[in-house]
Amino acid sequence: MVDDTHARFLATLSHDLRGGLHGVQLALEMLHRDVQDSRPVEQVLEDIRLARLALNDCAVRADRLISARRLEAGLIPARLADMDAVESIRQAMAQATGVADEYTQRVQAHLPDRWTIRSDARLLGLIVGGLLDHALRRTAGTIVVSADPATRAVRIMAEARWLNPADQAALTVFGGPLELDAAMIGLHVARLAAAALNVSLLVERDGEVVLRL
Repeated sequence: MVDDTHARFLATLSHDLRGGLHGVQLALEMLHRDVQDSRPVEQVLEDIRLARLALNDCAVRADRLISARRLEAGLIPARLADMDAVESIRQAMAQATGVADEYTQRVQAHLPDRWTIRSDARLLGLIVGGLLDHALRRTAGTIVVSADPATRAVRIMAEARWLNPADQAALTVFGGPLELDAAMIGLHVARLAAAALNVSLLVERDGEVVLRL
């Protein structure tokens, strides 16, 4: 039986997916209108871009939901191997920022050229991607992703400018206690992945999430 916390989590993500699919429908209707009305090529290209972004947004959220459920069911075992953590982090950043152009402009990367560790590339990507996606959607301002091989730490730092006062009041991810909230989808997946990898996921009060690998 699904408990109340998981039920709220699934309801929240389901709502986001429905909203994303509605956006796809609107984008396709705009394209249909463009073709019927012989709109300028520039406008058609812009509507195609919006449709692509809407589809990508739905795909990212659907993948996060499926990954969370598979992690809960123990269907994604950690497969540790020597890997380049920087490559995994950059791939997660590309997926999270690919939803909107403004996201790319807000994220800064302070990463070494290479960092070889023994870990699981997919699970590490789920952690970084989930937390970064949450930060992009629920805060404004610059977000810095950095890695320090000396301390074996990956940091995600976001300016404390919340888009929704309710998020600021909850303080669940940035600057507050680490606990599951139905709206904190990225954190939920990150915690599951961290548990599978047996790494430490810390939250510090200066708006900084730290992964100890």
